[in-house]
Parts: sequence; C-alpha cells; structure tokens
Amino acid sequence: MHLSTVETVLDYEVDSPSHFCFNIEAAHWPTQKILSEHLAISSGVAPRTFIDPRSGNRFIRFDAQPGPLHVNYKAEVEVHTTPVDPSLPEYPVAQVPDDIFKFLLPTRYCESDVMCQTAGGLFGNHPPGIGRVNAIVQWIRDEIRYQPGSTRSTTTAHEVFQQRAGVCRDFAHWASPSAAR
Repeated sequence: MHLSTVETVLDYEVDSPSHFCFNIEAAHWPTQKILSEHLAISSGVAPRTFIDPRSGNRFIRFDAQPGPLHVNYKAEVEVHTTPVDPSLPEYPVAQVPDDIFKFLLPTRYCESDVMCQTAGGLFGNHPPGIGRVNAIVQWIRDEIRYQPGSTRSTTTAHEVFQQRAGVCRDFAHWASPSAAR
C-alpha cells in the first residue's frame, strides 16, 4: 500500500465565455481508494461531473464567464499495487496482442518512431524482460526532473527528453513510476 497526496491548483484569466473540461480528480479504480478529497472552483460556476465507466476517469465540465478562474483539487489516495513477477518475460512485438499493440504506436505526444533509436541505445543492451522495464523507469527517475511550468499542453516526450524536465503528464508519457515496484 502507498499513500499519495494528489493536488492541483489552476489559475486562468478567461477572456470570453468558455467551456472547460478537466480530468484532474483521482480515478475510481479497484487498486486505489480515495480517502478524502476537496474540489473548489471560483467564479460561481456550476460544474457537472461524469465518470468514464471503462477507465474510471472522472471529468468536470462547466461554463465560465470572463474574468479570473481558480480551480483547486486535493485528494488523499491509498494505492494498492500487486508485486511484479521478477521473471516477467518480454514478448517480441509480433506477439503483442492486438488490443495492446495500439499503445505502441506513435502519437503526437509520444513519438515512439522518433525515440526508437535513442531507446535502443540506452536500453538495448539490457536483458529482455521486467529488468529492462525497471532500468527504463530508474533512468526516468534519475534523468528527468519534475519541474512545474516546464512544459505546455503540446509538449512531446521527445521535447521532455531533450530538456530533461517535465510535469505529471510528461512522466505518464514516459513510463509509469509504479512499473518498477
């Protein structure tokens, strides 16, 4: 079990009437329990929420008028992880199931085609399996620093690699820190 505090503070200056959609609340998921949480939104907006039943992700939507907008979310979350089998194998890409394969394709945020040569240079000599995954996660912990404000909503994994700094979403693009636990 691992206890985490999840918190975000967002400040905007809204120029014209705008619709917002946030995915900032801790997800309802079988491996975690939300112990406490608090959401505060300024400007008298009336948020509505919905949960994606497949992912457990929670969304907040509302309309905001021009002026300052402040959103603050904080939660205490108890996360339960299953230990990873140290002999977990690595499969050749041709054996990756179709429903998983889509996650290996390049996206505008995770340019696997651009990073392939670099990844091979950094981790290609590690024996296949969970050990290589752990080496990748450790490299991220050692080489990429968490730096608020260092990236934008359009920052890519390659840009984070070049500047060696990012925020939560950038770390999610690189690897899940729980993969090495």
